[in-house]
Amino acid sequence: MQEPPLDVSSLEIVGYSDVLSSGALPSIVPPIFRRKGAVDSVLVAPYSFNGRYLCDATEISVEELESLEHRREVTMLSGPIDARKGYELWVNPQGQTRYETRLETRRQLTSIASQELKKASTAFADSQLDEAERHTSVALLADEHNLEAMAIKIAIARVRNDSTSEEILRELVAQNSLNAISARITELRNQYYRARPVAAISGCHMIGVAGIPSRL
Repeated sequence: MQEPPLDVSSLEIVGYSDVLSSGALPSIVPPIFRRKGAVDSVLVAPYSFNGRYLCDATEISVEELESLEHRREVTMLSGPIDARKGYELWVNPQGQTRYETRLETRRQLTSIASQELKKASTAFADSQLDEAERHTSVALLADEHNLEAMAIKIAIARVRNDSTSEEILRELVAQNSLNAISARITELRNQYYRARPVAAISGCHMIGVAGIPSRL
């Protein structure tokens, strides 16, 4: 049953509608709300916000919530948090739940993306592809629009000759953004082969300019 608009200050957060593995962090998550003082029902997504009001939320019983938790479709908090206008619930890379202003949440996620991108760049330069890929994944979870992280991720797929993964990744990027990073992807690929000339030559059937394998 959908509820009429509710003032956020009359609500508290008791969990969120997701169960996240460590490989899916950091992540902003949709809160599960409960009316303050209520014990028999909660409010779950989908919903929207209009100023300080929660709109179009679906009310379910505590029994239904327990069933969702049993099926591992929701995560419950250790204790309720007072809901606030303009705040975001998110889970950091260490698995800790945070509830902060949208501005602070974005600042934190941007910082995480920047740190992970630096680690990814260093790992890629050292030919540690698994490590570089792991850090690019975290960077993209923190900032899905981080084109440098995506460029490194696509370059990793390319030097592995993993055309399927490369195609999937390319489909995730808007065409204008893909055009913007195409040269960077090629530069990263060439950088990798310059650092590993022996491996590059021995592992390929066709050699391109300056000993760099041509793409098949």
